[in-house]
Amino acid sequence: MPSPPSPGPDQTLSPNDPGDETSRRIRFQWTWAAIVCCMLFDDTQDVVEVFCEQHEDILLKHRDGKFTGNQVKTRESDQPIWKANDEQVRSACVRFVQLELSYPGYCRAFRFLTNHPLHVADNSQSLGYVLSQIAAAPTVADLPAKVAAWLRRVAHEADASETVAFQALKKTTVSDVL
Repeated sequence: MPSPPSPGPDQTLSPNDPGDETSRRIRFQWTWAAIVCCMLFDDTQDVVEVFCEQHEDILLKHRDGKFTGNQVKTRESDQPIWKANDEQVRSACVRFVQLELSYPGYCRAFRFLTNHPLHVADNSQSLGYVLSQIAAAPTVADLPAKVAAWLRRVAHEADASETVAFQALKKTTVSDVL
């Protein structure tokens, strides 16, 4: 009886090409960018341009000249759920704050998008909770202490004021349904 065929080249990574591993990790981002590009053909959407790796993983330009920045993050299914203090989560938020700082008035929204579950709880470990508290607060002074501390850390890492960080994160959403 013949042995089963070995996996084809489309099913294995090249051991001598580090680009294969890099591509595997960002393939999800490319796929999301292709899906978002379909918005260009839908007259009910107000997206007029899509930029990949232009300040954000994916940057959408709207008819009004404003932008939505998308950070697309993936994790393998055996990895821990995303928490607000994870390096990749914080660094995405730092990027949002830096974009807000560099281009005031241009950013409509920011989105942290992932294929991996997020920690869900009513505490500062949950990115959804943190962002909902920031969105609901009239000022930085109105934030719960642990959320304010998280915001201060992001502002510090972005080399921005707490006010700019607050403005950027107020318009930030998170989704793990990719």
